[in-house]
Amino acid sequence: MEHPGTRMILLVASLTVLAAAAPLHAVDIYYTTCTDGEFENCRCPSKPLGGMEKRLGEIERRRAAGEEFLLVDSGNFMRAKVDSFQAETSIDIYELYDYDAVLPGVHELKQGRAVIEKVVDRLPVVAANLTYKDGRPLTKTFRRFERDGETVIITGLFDPALAEQLPPQQIEYLQIQPVEYSLRKVLDEVPAGATVVVLLHSTHSGDKEFASQWDRVNLVVGGASCIKETGVRETGGAPVVAAGANARYLGTARVRGSRARVELVPIRPELPDDPRALKFIVEWRSRSNR
Repeated sequence: MEHPGTRMILLVASLTVLAAAAPLHAVDIYYTTCTDGEFENCRCPSKPLGGMEKRLGEIERRRAAGEEFLLVDSGNFMRAKVDSFQAETSIDIYELYDYDAVLPGVHELKQGRAVIEKVVDRLPVVAANLTYKDGRPLTKTFRRFERDGETVIITGLFDPALAEQLPPQQIEYLQIQPVEYSLRKVLDEVPAGATVVVLLHSTHSGDKEFASQWDRVNLVVGGASCIKETGVRETGGAPVVAAGANARYLGTARVRGSRARVELVPIRPELPDDPRALKFIVEWRSRSNR
């Protein structure tokens, strides 16, 4: 005769197997990379794609159609040149996008402390390894979302090697902590089984090298090198995606566990402009001319 305790053990074991076998829900991550302050579509025959105002219109069209996604940016959304007018306009337009997470890049840090603190105040910034000199965090180290029963964690990491591109006086208020140490601290805080997305501001080779070591990360959004990735780079660790430069593409990734299905949506000149973005662009032109 079977002992009741044996039956209970078998039941618990069966439920555990069923839970482990339950399919993961897909999480849609839409991403932008290396926008480089490209406010408008230039309508150039040689470079027909791009423009922040048209990319915004495409995102709003998808939202209106009922698509559900988390929208992120991995940095360098401003131009490299230090210019308070263009920096302000970049922030104005990026506020319209209603991002879920943004990581400041080299171009943003180059604008100086006042601009960075404005970015942190007005946009949903994540930066796990950027702190003030006294150790205070610059902003949130990660943001947490719930999607179809899945917990999604989005964090941001700035490669310290890129600090060499920055004038020392522009970042004297900051410390850039080691990437691996900062990611480990984030992962220690997040629940097991969460979908983890890392916004990584590094070089093309840096994206690959870091991601190859990250087994607990489900997706890395790179792109500081401004290279267009037409698919997921095979790294042996986390998959890496990037949407190229100058707002020419909107990246979409459907993430399910350790797999990601990726599409780059071209921002074509026939796409409608977003009138709110155009208003800011006209004001920027006027101020710049003065």
